[in-house]
Amino acid sequence: MLGIGLASLLVHARGSAQTRPESTTPVRPVHLVYTRAPDAEDCPDAESIRQAVRSRLGYEPFYDPAPATLAARITRERGKLVARIELSGPGESGHQEIAGAADCAGLASAVIVAIALAIDPLAHERSEESTGAVSPERTAPAQEQPARPAPTTPAIARPPEQPRRPSPRTSPRVRTTGGVAINLGSQPGAAFGTALGLELAWRRFTTGLEWQSFLPTAVASESGARARASMTRGVLVACGTIGSLEPCAFVSAGAVRGTGAEGTANARSDVTWYRSVGARAATRLPLGSGVSVRLHTDLEVPLVETRLVVGTSPLFDTSVIVWGFGGSVCVDLL
Repeated sequence: MLGIGLASLLVHARGSAQTRPESTTPVRPVHLVYTRAPDAEDCPDAESIRQAVRSRLGYEPFYDPAPATLAARITRERGKLVARIELSGPGESGHQEIAGAADCAGLASAVIVAIALAIDPLAHERSEESTGAVSPERTAPAQEQPARPAPTTPAIARPPEQPRRPSPRTSPRVRTTGGVAINLGSQPGAAFGTALGLELAWRRFTTGLEWQSFLPTAVASESGARARASMTRGVLVACGTIGSLEPCAFVSAGAVRGTGAEGTANARSDVTWYRSVGARAATRLPLGSGVSVRLHTDLEVPLVETRLVVGTSPLFDTSVIVWGFGGSVCVDLL
């Protein structure tokens, strides 16, 4: 593949070349700009390329400044060396790509030939004359040879580039939650409340802190004395993510406040600590634009027993197993 693109440069070069007299005057003095990519530094340097071209042409073609500029650059693409050569100047232009070399030895030779022919398109024919070779098309110099059509440059087929997949996110998303909660067993009857939370959500794991506050519920004795209880607590939750399912474990800590109500003599209030451990099963349904809805059910075991007493009669004891249900709206902030 070392000759690919050669015709493109030679066609432009021949259009402005004239028969050169036998002298040391360059046919086309040029300013050479030769560069190598960092991964192609084992290829010849600029001075080596200049010297090889001088030897091939037999005269000095490089000047600074010069009316034309010849730029040559060697790079490595997909494990192969590629040379790109471009000639520019008043009334002149041309470009060439030499691709497919595995090492610099073969590529450097092709680059030297391409640069020499770009400067002096007749250099190859004079080289044949100096060695005694006679081209068949030059046996009748008096007869003008018809111009040959320029060969077409074959296209280099390259495989289509695959679209890049976005890198998976490594930093957690910051998510806020807000909703309602129902608790059965930590207070008399069914307790309704609100829940607010802040979470850090990774791709397969979520951890967060919730603040739950339940409305007071009441219980009455046979004599008509009543007592009320309410609870507030913080819940630390850690969840895995399996599709839309989120199995979780949590611990909670808070306080239960008991108060004597109507019909209770010498009513007073008291506060006991509430602590529990539990498991949660949740499912989260995306709504779009970082918003989702989560539904969950909880099963927890209280570590501290709370008892409401009127006089000497107990009215309520914390259940051994506490059930909970809830729903919340989740909004991703970051």
